[in-house]
Amino acid sequence: MKDKKVEELSFEEALNALEKTVESLSDGSTKLEEIVDLYEKGASYLQQCRAKLKDVEARLSILSAELPEKKSGDE
Repeated sequence: MKDKKVEELSFEEALNALEKTVESLSDGSTKLEEIVDLYEKGASYLQQCRAKLKDVEARLSILSAELPEKKSGDE
């Protein structure tokens, strides 16, 4: 995963990286310069997660629109 660009990460990879970044920011032992770098990386991971979710939502919306309407007597 370290060789991949953020834009190439799957949702799960980006989310995992974001979680690790948040943990690093929360541990209290990180120096100021590292905090800024981690924050920047975290923002990139968050943006990738949002982009992937937006893509999935759009695909689901299209698929839902293609489904036939369910009638009250159909089950």
